[in-house]
Amino acid sequence: MLKFQFVKKSSNVKVGAIPVTNSPRATCPSACPLSGEGGCYAEAGFHTRLNWDKLDRGERGLVWSSFLDKIKALPAGQLWRHNVSGDLPSASDNELS
Repeated sequence: MLKFQFVKKSSNVKVGAIPVTNSPRATCPSACPLSGEGGCYAEAGFHTRLNWDKLDRGERGLVWSSFLDKIKALPAGQLWRHNVSGDLPSASDNELS
């Protein structure tokens, strides 16, 4: 089962103290032009990659429905960054439930 991460307040200096999300590697399309050596931000950044590894192993994150509940609970007009790592899950992804 895929898990997705919701962080209420990012500690990332570039993003700022806003909510951020991460999706697992399995959401990334194999045809992504950024995959491979040095092109993928989530693979190239040390802390981002470590976080992504834990998300992939299921050590952190939420199931899809709980993840969506967190996003729905954001106040209207709240600025947030979707997918610091990962991509949108596809309609054919059977691991969302």
